[in-house]
Amino acid sequence: MQATPPSQQDTPRSFKDDEPLNNDETLDNTRVCKVCGGTRMTEVWNLKEGTRIPTQFNENGQPLDTEGGIFTQFTGCVARVPNQIPLDAVDWCRVPKAIKEDCWTIMTKRFTIPEGPLGDIVKHGSSKIWEKNGGTTNHRSQAGKQSRSLQTSVHAAGTKSFARHAHELEKEKQVIIDRAELYKAVHSRSDGSPMNPDVADKIKRMEEIQMNELTISQPLSQSTMGGSISWSPSDRYAQDKMKAMESKISSLQHTIQMTAKAWEQREDQNVANLNLDQVPPSIPRSSRASRKTFDDNVDGEGEGVSGSVDGAESAGAGKSAEAAKD
Repeated sequence: MQATPPSQQDTPRSFKDDEPLNNDETLDNTRVCKVCGGTRMTEVWNLKEGTRIPTQFNENGQPLDTEGGIFTQFTGCVARVPNQIPLDAVDWCRVPKAIKEDCWTIMTKRFTIPEGPLGDIVKHGSSKIWEKNGGTTNHRSQAGKQSRSLQTSVHAAGTKSFARHAHELEKEKQVIIDRAELYKAVHSRSDGSPMNPDVADKIKRMEEIQMNELTISQPLSQSTMGGSISWSPSDRYAQDKMKAMESKISSLQHTIQMTAKAWEQREDQNVANLNLDQVPPSIPRSSRASRKTFDDNVDGEGEGVSGSVDGAESAGAGKSAEAAKD
């Protein structure tokens, strides 16, 4: 039994109850801004037994349309169920397989998921969401927020995935959407203006590439109508990225060369210091003179003593000879 697509259903009462109030209120003459709480998706949890939400996926396993958005949001909710995924798990690979299978069973009971290779791709994508929303990677949240604040190419896609945006543009224009068209669509405001000067510059460069290559047919990927984004290694988006990459590579090469030069100078200095350490310490001239004088004195004294002894022996022998003569 399949349920009517949620996009054609009235909003359930339970969903309305879950929506937190976003209106500001005044407390002690102070304006307090209320923020949204966590998404709980109560209406999906309370689906009748055997009722599934029909969900469409593209060839990359990405969910499409409104039902695809519900699928993605509910996948994140499963990771936040108390005692569902251990918060002390250091690595997603170490989470017990039984827990992962329980999470996947929750999904298959509420959504129509294709079988075969495409179903495996969808399952792998869900595992990535559980790894992101579970306790295994929450410590990277602040680092991710800081990195996001440094980005200059800001999009206006909201919570809707790029695959869903491409699918909607595809249905509207009845043509396969390439990456350049998708970039312009999701990085522009509702009035068509770019989000910031950096985005405007990139869109302008891609339009110039398109004008210069109207007569050249670009080999796109073998994708069909179905929400997939066509691409090729030489399309407008790739060429614009290649120019930016070449600039980064040039800067990186300069940095590597400067680092290598500094390291070489340091090695030469270390070798010079090592050679100085291996040279025996030189003896001062005065020390050599003192040592020579001392040795000479010792030798002289020895010779004097020897001479005295020899003289004494000679004197003794002379006296003996004189006594014998007498």
